[in-house]
Amino acid sequence: MATKVQLAEQVKRMLSGGDSRSDSDIDIREIIQAVESARDSVIFQLLTTTVENAQSPSFSDTELYSQLTEKKHISAGTAYNSGYSYAIPEYLLLPEDKGLYSVTKKNSFKETSMYVRAQGVPGFWNSVASSEGLLTYYVFSDGGSPNIWTTNSGAIDVRYIPTTKNIASTTELKGGGIIDDAVVKSVYQMYVPMTQIMKDNLGDNVPKINK
Repeated sequence: MATKVQLAEQVKRMLSGGDSRSDSDIDIREIIQAVESARDSVIFQLLTTTVENAQSPSFSDTELYSQLTEKKHISAGTAYNSGYSYAIPEYLLLPEDKGLYSVTKKNSFKETSMYVRAQGVPGFWNSVASSEGLLTYYVFSDGGSPNIWTTNSGAIDVRYIPTTKNIASTTELKGGGIIDDAVVKSVYQMYVPMTQIMKDNLGDNVPKINK
């Protein structure tokens, strides 16, 4: 696994091709932003094309999902609109909201209850599950980070796929391997035309020797 900075540095080395003049014209911060965007796109493509049936039992057991998800524990909600609101981390937007993998309520040390998305609300991926014995929740945005609203108070655990821009630059990115390779390739291909123009312009400025 690699960090965002390491992937960006790899792209920068590939683009420079050993030419220090070209290398100096490439801003590593810009490449890091490109890495963030490309990684989210790669993950989106992998998760939407490799899983044929989002409602099948195998969907929740997908190895890639288990590698990419993170867990956030939120000890208590804030009273809001006759219920409770929980601010949750920004997560990757996938069809039917699959980027929000699961939400559980901690009833006691040994007991937990699953939340499911309320009927009629656009798409938590397992919303077809029976609501019997389960707690209903909504996801909404307050103009900033996403929030979960429910009528039940107490601590919750949220499993989600974070957006790459919200992962620290020094943190190793989950998934590794095929994802890292695809990200480097995508960003490199995006920058190749730009670096070629830089080299051409540099060559045009070199004085020609009259024979």
